[in-house]
Amino acid sequence: MTTVPLLPSQAWFLATLNTGMVHPGRWTLNQIYRLNRDVTGAMAEAAVAHLWSHHDSLRARFRFVDGQWRQEIETPQSPPPILAVNVSLVPDADRAAYVERLGRDLAASLNIGQGPLVRFMFVSSRPGAAPWLIVVAHHLVLDYFSLRIVADDLAIALAALRAQEPVQLPRTAGFAECAEALHDYAARDLRDEWGYWDALPWRTAVRLPAGPYDRPANAVRLWRTTTARSPSGASAQGRDPVAPEVVGLGAVGAVLTEWAGGRVWIQVMHHGRNLVSAPGGRPILPPRAWRTVGWFATAGLRLLPAYQGLDVGAYLDALAAETPAPNHGLGLCLMRWLTPTAATTPMVSRIWADSRVVFDYSSLRSGGTDTGDGIREATEQVKGYYDLLEARSDLYVRVRNLGDQLSIHWDHDPTVYPLETIGRLASRGDELLRAHAGEARAGEAHVAEAAGEAVQ
Repeated sequence: MTTVPLLPSQAWFLATLNTGMVHPGRWTLNQIYRLNRDVTGAMAEAAVAHLWSHHDSLRARFRFVDGQWRQEIETPQSPPPILAVNVSLVPDADRAAYVERLGRDLAASLNIGQGPLVRFMFVSSRPGAAPWLIVVAHHLVLDYFSLRIVADDLAIALAALRAQEPVQLPRTAGFAECAEALHDYAARDLRDEWGYWDALPWRTAVRLPAGPYDRPANAVRLWRTTTARSPSGASAQGRDPVAPEVVGLGAVGAVLTEWAGGRVWIQVMHHGRNLVSAPGGRPILPPRAWRTVGWFATAGLRLLPAYQGLDVGAYLDALAAETPAPNHGLGLCLMRWLTPTAATTPMVSRIWADSRVVFDYSSLRSGGTDTGDGIREATEQVKGYYDLLEARSDLYVRVRNLGDQLSIHWDHDPTVYPLETIGRLASRGDELLRAHAGEARAGEAHVAEAAGEAVQ
């Protein structure tokens, strides 16, 4: 058993959500895969065993000792957590629902204190039919980026096993090594970023106007989603191409700062793997950390400039003209969760108190994961668990790149920001993006509201 320091997102979860949720063990990432017809249960178990040995974060356990959480990694020799189930007796019409139910039950079995925090299930049916492989994992041990690594390595292992060849997974940096490197940087070199943050006008940032509601401190959180689908405008006429992520951030930033009447702090989610030290640009994490499974994704802070009533293109220019934050703005997150002394300073405390909005961008891959080696995302899905006591951000904006369109989801608590207000913000963002793309002004028909459960 090896003790490993916590990553920032792990420290955040254990200090906040773990103490407030009804079922903190169900904050999971889940995926069901369809395997090649000739994959047997023995092959699936062998493939999982290779992953279990190769990625040490999958073997993590968490214990609360002397008032602090400890992360411990079990030895590679511990048995891999995989079950085998046969659903051949289930009627064809009901089989998909049973597979999804098995996935939900498997996800509900994870326990933070006792483990395991990742489980696999091989599901077979009638002879000659393609089996399923269900993967459920607590967010403490991996993120969405890691889930792709898991799928790739499963495909590599299964392809070798089907060909009766030795399994050789791509080299990776050890999770423990990565965590220790991040803590070393936070302890020795993070202070080099202090000057950048202190030079920003953080004292004049404004918060979003909250609704006129009297909310008890222990009130159940309500959750609604307002969605607008708009042209990406990445190649607007007469302008150089702009990354869709930047276009999405520009539209959201313009709307929020226009509404708030000043500069606004926003938390921008980042995969957290390509950090460099200053000065010199030396990588903080060891080589091949981009193939390491773990919860490296975290929030980078950014102070958005105020929108001055110009078009989105001009606002994008204003964003680009600003000096970029070191390491995508993740330094403030490291200060808060890995350096207790810095976390209590007026600057860090004030910035985190003012940053009430999360921005999360992703590019959806058409067709899902299909490695060509006999594993692909199944049509069956394990629906995420929604905990009524989960302490969510007041406003969580998810931007999904659909190619020539951006689907912008405004997840919010209507007792903090009324539905009508968020609807106006979504419509305003759609209007700005359509104008940027050279289209006519958008109407209300482009915006849809729904009672929803935000994606983790």
